[in-house]
Amino acid sequence: MIAVKSNTTSAGCERFRVRYREGEGRAVNPTSRTFATCTQADTFRKELDALGWKEATERDDNRRNSTGVVTLEEYANDYFDTLANVTAGTKISCRRIYERAWSRPLAHQRLDDIERMSIQRVIVSLGDLGGQGSAA
Repeated sequence: MIAVKSNTTSAGCERFRVRYREGEGRAVNPTSRTFATCTQADTFRKELDALGWKEATERDDNRRNSTGVVTLEEYANDYFDTLANVTAGTKISCRRIYERAWSRPLAHQRLDDIERMSIQRVIVSLGDLGGQGSAA
């Protein structure tokens, strides 16, 4: 049975790993794939069960290589650059808040990969820090 396991990175981000065997007969190699969200990992696990490792990994590769979805970092940079009717000081303040609270735990995730629970973890960690410092 293929299972999804959760682990936390050194940066404090939760990742989800799916371990499976790749190959047939004697050429069976244990391997794994890591996902940003539990939903993605569970989708891959279900595809492994239903379709086998070749088709499931091909589908996952296609999803990972899909274009048009930006990371939070890319979106934030574009957003701050295009803010209208605000002072330069306000833009600087907004960037600092982003960098202090959101950048470290979520910057490199694609926008469509960010789930409610990820945002909730950042908010809780900010509360644990008294609203100050870097959330991880």
